Amino acid sequence: MPRYTLTLTDTPDPADVEVVKQGLDAYDASQGAVVDWVPLALFARDEEGAIVAGLTGSTYWGYLYVGRLWTDERLRKTGLGSRLLLAAEQEAVRRSCHSVHLMTGSFNALPFYHKRGYAVFGTLTDMPPGHTQYFMRKRLGRQSQQITLTRTIRASPIQVYGAFTRAEGWCAWCCEAAEADARLGGKLHIYMDGYNAYGEFRMLDPDRAVTFTWDGDNEPPMLIRVLLDGQDNSTFLTFQVVGLCSEQDWAALAGFLDRPWGHALDNLKKLLER
Repeated sequence: MPRYTLTLTDTPDPADVEVVKQGLDAYDASQGAVVDWVPLALFARDEEGAIVAGLTGSTYWGYLYVGRLWTDERLRKTGLGSRLLLAAEQEAVRRSCHSVHLMTGSFNALPFYHKRGYAVFGTLTDMPPGHTQYFMRKRLGRQSQQITLTRTIRASPIQVYGAFTRAEGWCAWCCEAAEADARLGGKLHIYMDGYNAYGEFRMLDPDRAVTFTWDGDNEPPMLIRVLLDGQDNSTFLTFQVVGLCSEQDWAALAGFLDRPWGHALDNLKKLLER
């Protein structure tokens, strides 16, 4: 049996670490899991060039891994974190990724990721003691059945939230008549120029997020998520339309959706910024 020695260190030589990495990569490749790891990083800088927010991670084996997402405390709730995450997801799709995964603590950003479609698939308790780490993932493969529109609106989150949860709010920017029972399971009815859409409120987080179904005349069913990041008189709105239908039905509709919803959101922006 070959002789060897064990060494323990908290300051390993980078060259030694690389030997282990290359050895494992070679074995993985021999098993059909060729390593295709590519770093991914986004940074937001202020006018002086200082980094005020950033996301670091990587893509590999069809997944985006979000290692760190940080925004300066002064810029939290301005939509900057949402923009970084959305940009990373879009880049992951361009790199042919089908999913994203990450880990966040009970003291970190669990609600933030929940609102953006991430689901918990595992936990580690007492890490650190008294807290829990959550392993989360989100499927990106349905990007072909989802459109995402964003707007920065010079209005408070309260005003924007009301535009999606009150009948008079809807009528001001989107339709001729509306009914909106803004509670879980409450009904939504939109009417405009002979067109009817019916839905149900699925999630309500006052002044932060609202999700509802949308079943319009001669259209496949959809789910609409509205995410709001902001404070005072500025709100970053993320508007997502997800097709709850076959790929064939969605393909016939998706190319049409950008224009009417984009026009409607422009109306909302103009209305609230008067």
